[in-house]
Amino acid sequence: MTDKEYEERLAECAYKDEAVLASKEREIWEHERAICQLDFLHFLKWVKIIRPPVPGQIGESIIPFGLPIHMKKVIATFLTQPLISILKARQIYLSTIVAIYVDWFALGHIGANSLLYSQGQDEAKELLQKCRNVYDQLPNFLKFKLDPDSKEAIGFPATKSVIRALPSTTSAGVGFTASILVWDEHAKHEYADANYIHSKPTRDGGGQVISIFTADPFGN
Repeated sequence: MTDKEYEERLAECAYKDEAVLASKEREIWEHERAICQLDFLHFLKWVKIIRPPVPGQIGESIIPFGLPIHMKKVIATFLTQPLISILKARQIYLSTIVAIYVDWFALGHIGANSLLYSQGQDEAKELLQKCRNVYDQLPNFLKFKLDPDSKEAIGFPATKSVIRALPSTTSAGVGFTASILVWDEHAKHEYADANYIHSKPTRDGGGQVISIFTADPFGN
């Protein structure tokens, strides 16, 4: 099969129900899934995001992600560095790329445990929902049964991986050793110091820690 034939067959079967796949299509699924699990940039080509509609807007609300240029350095950092701190401006898709990255890691790594911390439970659930929204738009060859599937956690039994949303409390994360730990809007976390202490098993074990701050336009 030529590359062109492969891409054509893949486009035809990517969103098919697994139950109706022909044997060759099943092979294509397995091959493409394996590439996506190993290569984050290849995985990105299948990612679609939800663009909230606004009055008078014409066009699709679900669109291909389209990697912004400024995100290339962020991705390179995610893929190479264990301890990361990012000072960001608003509306630059950083939380979206974090959600995509955490999904990819859970889908492609056995036993991955990702913890998403936000200042409160509602904010934590919102970040986890971004992960779920990304997952829902993936082609069927990248989808697995979810268990648990709640506003607090998404689990992938096929890879024995889980993504959990946690508020910043004095006991949040106690007893967990994470593969990836994300602190979103870290400067607003009331118990940031305690949570940092609780993250020691993750840091000592080689896990990745991503701390995200939003720049204050009115201060330092």
